[in-house]
Amino acid sequence: MSEGLSVHAGGLPFAAVATAPRIPFPRNALVSYHCWRNRDISALADFTLVADSGAYSADTHGAVITVADLCAWATEWRKHFAWVAALDVIGDPVASHRNWELMRSHGVNAMPTVHFPAPPQTIDTYAREGVTFMGLGG
Repeated sequence: MSEGLSVHAGGLPFAAVATAPRIPFPRNALVSYHCWRNRDISALADFTLVADSGAYSADTHGAVITVADLCAWATEWRKHFAWVAALDVIGDPVASHRNWELMRSHGVNAMPTVHFPAPPQTIDTYAREGVTFMGLGG
C-alpha cells in the first residue's frame, strides 16, 4: 500500500479484519409457512429448523394463513422441524389459544406464544394445560 493510504473494513484496519476469527456458519434457522409453503424444506436438511406461520409478514402483504393450511404444511415437513410455533394472533390471546387448540386437534404439538400486554394469567392457563415451553412476544 502507498504511504498515507489506510484501508478499513467495517471501521477496522484491513489487517485486523483479515485475521479476525470467522463467525461459524449458522446451524439453526426459522422458516415461515408464508415464505416456504411452496418450497422444498428438505433443501435445509443440514439445519435445525423452527417452523413459524409468518402471519405477520403475510398480513403485511394482504395474505391470510389458516390453521388448516399451516397444520398440513407442518405435518408434511414434520421430520425437519425441531418445533412448530402455533398460529398466534397478536393482541388477541383468546384467538391465539383457540388456534393453539386447533393445531393440537390437527395433530401438531405447537408451541404457543403469549404477547404483551396479555394478562399474566394467560401463561397460567397454558401451564395448567401442560405447556412447558412457550414463546413470549411484545
